[in-house]
Amino acid sequence: MTSNATIDYDVQNKVVGFVSKLVGRRVEADEALISSGLLESLAAVQLIHFVENELGVAVEDGEIDLANFDSAQAITALVRSKASSQ
Repeated sequence: MTSNATIDYDVQNKVVGFVSKLVGRRVEADEALISSGLLESLAAVQLIHFVENELGVAVEDGEIDLANFDSAQAITALVRSKASSQ
């Protein structure tokens, strides 16, 4: 059985890897992605698409906000909450 910590670690690493490729440098899990201007609108849309298609999480319109997408940690928390509610 896989632990929640292992799943969180895997999700966080996937998000960090994806964003790092988008911006051309390594980002940290707690680094502000959108509020810092690191990701602009098109990249933010790509990030949402990644979460839906690569992580298998349906993101509702009301969940598309800074609190859920401003860091790899925040995205991991969103994925965890969505997985636990299924």
